[in-house]
Amino acid sequence: MQLNRKRILSFLDQIFKAAIGGIIAGSILIYYLRPTIESPKLNVLGVLPVALVEEGSLPDGNRMQAHGLGLILKIENNSPTPAIVAMSVIQGCVLMDPFAVELSVPEKERLISGREKNVYFEKYRYTIQRIYFSGSIRKDTQVIPGYGATYVGAFFPFSAQEVYVGLPGSISLTGRCHEIKVANTEPSLFQVFNQWSAHSKLPDGLRLELADGRLKVGMFAGNQWIYVHPRKIKSLQHARTEDWPRLELAQMYENPAKLSNPIRPVSTAADGR
Repeated sequence: MQLNRKRILSFLDQIFKAAIGGIIAGSILIYYLRPTIESPKLNVLGVLPVALVEEGSLPDGNRMQAHGLGLILKIENNSPTPAIVAMSVIQGCVLMDPFAVELSVPEKERLISGREKNVYFEKYRYTIQRIYFSGSIRKDTQVIPGYGATYVGAFFPFSAQEVYVGLPGSISLTGRCHEIKVANTEPSLFQVFNQWSAHSKLPDGLRLELADGRLKVGMFAGNQWIYVHPRKIKSLQHARTEDWPRLELAQMYENPAKLSNPIRPVSTAADGR
């Protein structure tokens, strides 16, 4: 009887020691595997928008400019897990030019052509369009390392330039964004930038909708969507499109006045400059 009791106690002791050993081994394993199982904890510290300009010549000899938008996002990662940035977007609703609205209005609902300008303005003054504008991430900035801050570059090309793209179902005449289920993926320059003067020929700022949150800047990184608070969007800077692939993002973000390229308005035969 005494022998059986000793055997039982010895067996229980072995089980106890094995359990303790398993707990210790599991804790060590979790510690070393933590970087691969803990989700990235990302925080956008700020965004510097850069108006990108490419110059060229038209067949008639006039100079022209093509515009794009670059965003430099300063991202903080408060976890040991690296994150890969897949894409960046600008999405939401923006007021439309009243004279471009009918591109998206069913033909039977359009105003009769030849009406006075104020008729278009009164009917379409509250019209908004939903946009979903995708930007590509610069390859050398796609990885956000663990425990630290880095700079991510996103490029948004305007395929339509200053032209408004009509898309049925993408607008609301009454300004109700939540009712719009279709998004225009090719926004005009003037749906992201302020409509700048013909004299300067350069964007001087972003749309008000980006400042008040009706348009949102976001990025998909580490299997999650992260959106930028409007107050973290800095003043618009300028650079040449050709410089974007090699632009020093950290230096541009921290000291834009030093690296931002002064770009003169182009001369055209029409304006004689």
